[in-house]
Amino acid sequence: MDDLRSNPLNWNLFTSTFGLIFLAELPDKTAFAALMLAGEGKLPALFLGAASAFLIHVILAVTIGEYLGLLPSGWIKTGSGILFLVFAAISLKRAYSSEAPESETKEKAPSLSFAQAFSKTFAVIFIAEAGDLTQLATASLTAKYHDKISILAGSVTALWSVTLIALLLGKKLQGSLNPKKFNTLVSVVLGVTGLYFLAEALL
Repeated sequence: MDDLRSNPLNWNLFTSTFGLIFLAELPDKTAFAALMLAGEGKLPALFLGAASAFLIHVILAVTIGEYLGLLPSGWIKTGSGILFLVFAAISLKRAYSSEAPESETKEKAPSLSFAQAFSKTFAVIFIAEAGDLTQLATASLTAKYHDKISILAGSVTALWSVTLIALLLGKKLQGSLNPKKFNTLVSVVLGVTGLYFLAEALL
């Protein structure tokens, strides 16, 4: 108990979760949604709205993951491996489809008040993230490693980082981002992770 209080985070798990979720979220529809909203209000309101939506989704994901974690270890590893391979296939499919709102970002919306910007960003991100790849990945990681604190911290930090990048760079980021290459890379990372989980289940 004393060790948990003095060092509640597993930094290796935090780092690996951060890297996986960051990479998966960067070319995702929610990142492009943040790009689309970047000019509609002040940065603090936009960021807090998105950050609140992501936090709720991650809490839900790790909670679901904890219940999944009550299942036998072999089932969890096999299920996690299959899920990550499915995620890899989804990302690969996404790499060859256009999800970026290219035309929508060209129109500049009027600046919103703090409350309006917060509410609109919260609603857009909350809806866009529901059942998303990163939310399912977070639940799967929690079921496998049984460390809600480290996975929650890594996932939330990654999602917030991507959101901040999107809001800061706005249209410039959208113009330089290559969704096809990013999603292909994401599919490789998720595929390797899935194969690793399946290999563990067989050993």
